[in-house]
Amino acid sequence: MNPVTTILKDTAAQLVGSRWHVDDRLCAVYENLGHGRLPLGSGDGCLTASEALASCPEGYAVRPLPDVIRLPRGTPLAVPVDRDLVSASAHVYLLRFDGLMERGVRIERHRIASVEYMPAPARLRKSYDFVAVQVRFGEDDGMRVHVGHDEEGYPYPDRHPQSFGALGWIPCEEALAFIAREHAEARADEIAGRLRSAADWRANSRGLD
Repeated sequence: MNPVTTILKDTAAQLVGSRWHVDDRLCAVYENLGHGRLPLGSGDGCLTASEALASCPEGYAVRPLPDVIRLPRGTPLAVPVDRDLVSASAHVYLLRFDGLMERGVRIERHRIASVEYMPAPARLRKSYDFVAVQVRFGEDDGMRVHVGHDEEGYPYPDRHPQSFGALGWIPCEEALAFIAREHAEARADEIAGRLRSAADWRANSRGLD
């Protein structure tokens, strides 16, 4: 199982903030990590528990963030540029292969601008309190990538990131996103090796004689 990274509630509030959301299924309002809206609705959330309670029936329970928050190791975090957390990921690594003949295969490092979180799914709830679900990065926060977690709790991004333009969010088909630098470098080495084999025209040519 992916080890747990712990972060104090007060530290999390300073780094990524929180929002209050209403969960009608559980008859509760709860504090969610981060400033973003939840993926499955619930709006942008409220700044305080009182504000959230005012929008729901009486008797709803109040569930604040735990004093010590458990996250999967390697969880992406938007941290200040003068601070790094060994057990968290502060960057997204883009493996690009557009303009292949002119610029070749290359890796770009982008500082994470913001992260959206949600309570850990049932299969991971015994180990973690929250998981990351989306990361924003790039110029003017104009790129994003969705984040999933495998059965062991290791985070992984979608295959292709998305960029925002006049037509909305469009997949970048000629780029791959990674949270861990070593994963980006391993995939780059794999692609470079395949390209070297593909470029060996003598080995690939048949019937010239």
